Amino acid sequence: MEPFSSAQRPFLQPGDVQRPGSSTGYWGAGNGSALSDEQSVAWASNQFGLDLYRALSASPGFRNENLFFSPYSISAVFALVYEGSRGKTAEEIQSVFHIPKNTTSLRLGYAGISGNLADPRPASLSATNAFWAEKTYPFLPEYTSIAGKYYRVNVSSVDFIGHPEASRLAINRFVEESTDNRIHAILPPGTIDGSMRLVITNTIIFDGTWAKAFNRDETADAPHDPLG
Repeated sequence: MEPFSSAQRPFLQPGDVQRPGSSTGYWGAGNGSALSDEQSVAWASNQFGLDLYRALSASPGFRNENLFFSPYSISAVFALVYEGSRGKTAEEIQSVFHIPKNTTSLRLGYAGISGNLADPRPASLSATNAFWAEKTYPFLPEYTSIAGKYYRVNVSSVDFIGHPEASRLAINRFVEESTDNRIHAILPPGTIDGSMRLVITNTIIFDGTWAKAFNRDETADAPHDPLG
């Protein structure tokens, strides 16, 4: 995989249907209605989330267990990987994650969603993407530029080759700070070595209050049994 080689992926590909009066977007879900760029990305993320839930819920290791994951976080990371992919790799990522083939729509969609997540609201929902790039590896400037412009990626140069353990600790500290100390040691010892060239992290946190809060006097701790 070579992030952004000189062969630029075309913005429009066969099978794309343009939204009337726009050079971006595509017709969604076969219902004849046009989706905005943000809606296209949200639809893709939702479809992936449903696919993953079906697969995990049918797996022996997760059957009759509660499942909690963020389809947006996983999709956002792989959208960044997709931006630097070509050929079979790009095709497989696009298929699994239902990524819009119109690259402009993809980028503007993530830019809009990332911007919305960055706005302060009474209920705080924020997501952070970060690149941890080996300082000696020649990543193409266009790749890191697009990652920063559309995906709000924080790009950091680290020394995976010379100091893999220090790099691991730096990533852990960043994730810890980005989640208000909720996630500790996301990368255990031994997960980073000198062969690493790029690590992509995504953190997402939610902090809010109920519009109609539960009455504490009417609640109690009790076992929770999953459906099934």
